[in-house]
Amino acid sequence: MDNKYFRNQLTMKYLKDYIDGTFRLKSFPNSNVIRYNYNQGVLITEGCFATVIANKIDANVKANIAIGGDRSGKTKIKYNMIENSKSEGIFVVEGEHHLLIEENTINNNYYGIVLIDSQGHIKNN
Repeated sequence: MDNKYFRNQLTMKYLKDYIDGTFRLKSFPNSNVIRYNYNQGVLITEGCFATVIANKIDANVKANIAIGGDRSGKTKIKYNMIENSKSEGIFVVEGEHHLLIEENTINNNYYGIVLIDSQGHIKNN
């Protein structure tokens, strides 16, 4: 069996579980738990981009996820549990037009999502 085909089928099964409401973080293989950091849990600096999918990111002192600047429009933040930050759940500075923040659970942060001089798409969080 083609490995790429197998991975796509596997991913579709997990996404279906999410859509059906039976989502559990453990449904996604290799999900990360990022917590108890003195600064950001995930910091994506200017000139960089990332796909942040299906992680538990919580209890970081600064923003759980911070991003901004050049090339940030290629970043996708989806299906994450983003909780318990003493600061922002997601912090974006100068985010570009195609930045996507979608289908995340964002709870119990000082601020949920903060955008400064930014564009992007925020859907179904």
